[in-house]
Amino acid sequence: MYYRLVFTNNSKTKYSLKILLLICGILCDIAALFGLILASLGSLIYLLLLFISLAFSILFRVIALRLVYNVECSLNSGNLVISKIFPHKSKVVFCEKLGKFEISVVNEEKFDLKNNNYIDLRTQNEEQYLICGQNIGVLCNLDRYIYACALKGEEI
Repeated sequence: MYYRLVFTNNSKTKYSLKILLLICGILCDIAALFGLILASLGSLIYLLLLFISLAFSILFRVIALRLVYNVECSLNSGNLVISKIFPHKSKVVFCEKLGKFEISVVNEEKFDLKNNNYIDLRTQNEEQYLICGQNIGVLCNLDRYIYACALKGEEI
């Protein structure tokens, strides 16, 4: 059986910052174009402007692409797979068989998250779970069906 759950890491400030970074990338492209035209006239300062503006343009675009993402939790043939989905690719963060990992409910008051090294993929304040596999720990949101399947060790 295949069961999929997607959480969106959305925030108005993140989307606004993404748009602002993409606009800055376009402005750097325009500066690179002027640097290329003026560098052809023989000035090395404008050649330096070309390379610096291209570097900043690439940097702004990479940061903007990684700023907004979705978290996908899926049960697929007895495996729990947690992925981070960006607009241009997806990255599998956690993949373990059901019953091979520990799962616990996270309460902010009782649980100290600052001293532990876990990947934090929480997008909501409700239904937060800590999943500890063999090599990695993931803090994420799940629904009750995936939690029940993880506790039982098999799909229900």
